[in-house]
Amino acid sequence: MAEGYKLMAGGMTLAEVCGEFVIAESRWHRWVARYGGTGANNAKQLGELEVRHSRL
Repeated sequence: MAEGYKLMAGGMTLAEVCGEFVIAESRWHRWVARYGGTGANNAKQLGELEVRHSRL
């Protein structure tokens, strides 16, 4: 996501960024809603914890 923000800061539109990463805009918005305030490492750790939690 950080890369996406960098691309948008450089002048790309959200549609262009989503095309670059081959994702739907809805996925971008869902990701931002879930992980928007966290850094890349924190987001990864949160995802791993969610997977571990679902196994329990």
